[in-house]
Amino acid sequence: MRVFFNWVILYLKKHGAAVFQNPCELLEPVAHQVERPAFIPVETMREFIGSGASFTHKIIFGILATAGLRISELLNLRKKDVSGRVLTLRYPKSGMKEEKAVIPSKLAFELKFYMRNHAEEQKVISLSEKAVFNAVKDHGLSMGLDLNPHALRKWCASYWQRKGEIGMLNYVLRHNSEGSCQYVCKKHLGGHPFKPFCFMLHNRIDKLFLCIDIRQ
Repeated sequence: MRVFFNWVILYLKKHGAAVFQNPCELLEPVAHQVERPAFIPVETMREFIGSGASFTHKIIFGILATAGLRISELLNLRKKDVSGRVLTLRYPKSGMKEEKAVIPSKLAFELKFYMRNHAEEQKVISLSEKAVFNAVKDHGLSMGLDLNPHALRKWCASYWQRKGEIGMLNYVLRHNSEGSCQYVCKKHLGGHPFKPFCFMLHNRIDKLFLCIDIRQ
């Protein structure tokens, strides 16, 4: 409306007619408080993952929602990068040579079955970024959810934030990955190395996603 009235005023000036003040300038701006998006309940996220249209989609949804991976990190994963529940992310966004992420044991079991015929150098997910984005988006809409791959990463982080687990939050997002890992290890494991830390993380995530039905 403001643009329209400005155009009218300009037109009147050009033709020597009387002009008026843009009425939009008389309105007082109303401050809109940004509301925090509703957190998707864990039960709903379980249903979202377990009801994927295909085994591949379920694996994709599960990894993104539980490990907090970026879509590029998911698509760069190769079979050799998967060791049980531990995922090695090579040349991640942080600029480090590699980072680690952890998935639930049930998902790790299903992922192993999913990759049973993969070569070691073969990518875990052989889909394009657009195909993965559309798979998440379309399945979310079918459940009345506005989701995309990055939203699943944020959901994972939001869960830990709501529990007050800032160390876990930082580790899942891998912001200052090394420092976050050391913080959580020191707090929960007395400074033990990464391997037992993975078991601790895995046990916590397993409590959330113990009942996901992946292979149906």
